[in-house]
Amino acid sequence: MLVFDGETRNRIIGDNLRRYRLLRGYTQDEAAEGLCSISQLSKVENGKTQLKPSLLKILAERLGVTMEQLESADSLLDELNESLELGKAAVTAGHFEKAFSFYQNVISTSREHGYQQVFVEAVLGECRLLNRLHGGAGVVERIGEVLEDPDGASEAKQRVELLIELGKAHRLNGNMMMAHDCYCRADEEFEHVKGKKETHLRTYYELADCHFYMQNYRTALRYIEKAEQLAQELLMHLTRIRCTYYKATILRKMGHDEKAKALFLGALKEAQDNQLLFDVATINNNLGCLYKASCEYGHAIMHFQRAIQVFELLNQEQYFCDPYLNLAEIALAMQDVTKCQRYLSEVMNIVERSGGQQYMEQARALQILSWIERDAGNFERYSEQAQEVLALYEQHAVVGEAYELAVELADAYYERQDARAVELYRKAIELNAHLIAFGIKR
Repeated sequence: MLVFDGETRNRIIGDNLRRYRLLRGYTQDEAAEGLCSISQLSKVENGKTQLKPSLLKILAERLGVTMEQLESADSLLDELNESLELGKAAVTAGHFEKAFSFYQNVISTSREHGYQQVFVEAVLGECRLLNRLHGGAGVVERIGEVLEDPDGASEAKQRVELLIELGKAHRLNGNMMMAHDCYCRADEEFEHVKGKKETHLRTYYELADCHFYMQNYRTALRYIEKAEQLAQELLMHLTRIRCTYYKATILRKMGHDEKAKALFLGALKEAQDNQLLFDVATINNNLGCLYKASCEYGHAIMHFQRAIQVFELLNQEQYFCDPYLNLAEIALAMQDVTKCQRYLSEVMNIVERSGGQQYMEQARALQILSWIERDAGNFERYSEQAQEVLALYEQHAVVGEAYELAVELADAYYERQDARAVELYRKAIELNAHLIAFGIKR
């Protein structure tokens, strides 16, 4: 702690006493009761005199602060920063209600007393926790207010962090286009940020993910390679492994199967050697997809089952859906409808327990069910279910899948000389226009 002369020390203590007294809701009469007169306390708060150390200590205890806080050049700022750290620690310990309490207290107090940077950090902490708990709607509202305020986030680094969390919230709400816009804005802010390469990496990864889900694979590959390079430079071993197998996933979608397989197998060995069980499960699932695409169903089933076993070991039920869906598609291809429906039932149960967050998995399960109806000759039932899936994709702005389904359904109507084909082809054209616009955006 800095050492101040007597006059400066009296002023700092007086300012802090007044601030904490008002913050705790005490009048001067209530704070001074039994210790000193109101006029003496007023002089202390104005820095004109000082209390005996024993009385000052009692007064500090009455106000719920330490002597160190009273003697700090900015004790309230110290207290706010300490509360921020306690909020982070509560998140790490899984005490989410406590964490929200810390963050909300810092938000209200820092806003009232003009500590803008601390205010933004507290908003970020609260929004990260909300995103983690699938509270995306609250994040969109909170961060939108901060970004629209001219004095909301003056530092470029904080704007980048806010935009990244806002992008995540839009993704949770199912709006990939809005998420992409947020990540692009974060990318543009980097010219004002010095040195924070970890934030660059996160943004590149999220941009790759957006483009992957929108089926813009070349752009996704460009961003994931940027993220992979930064992870290598920053010696972020786990992140680099994840970037590598995500790159393999993109290459597989682009038709580069052998290159993708080599990257998957290399990443799988690293993950196993380092006991990265979540990544072992994820890579096995991706390898299963690769083998499924080439109709090597035996290898595919083996990798999907391994993925499920490891996710089960980790108690990560939400990740069961993708391997189950892939196993359902394999069962349908092998004309085992009963097994296919059993896998889909597992998926729908998980989706129901998720509270609607796993809308992509729900849509895919419904689409496979529609194929069962189509193959059984129940065309109208197929049509109804496919339309339901299409509405779900459009609701969440999942343009790539919506376009493919619109074309599938339009072709099915056309083959039956059904007039609904015209409407579906028109919808497919509109969706394709969105895809093209999205592809040239960056």
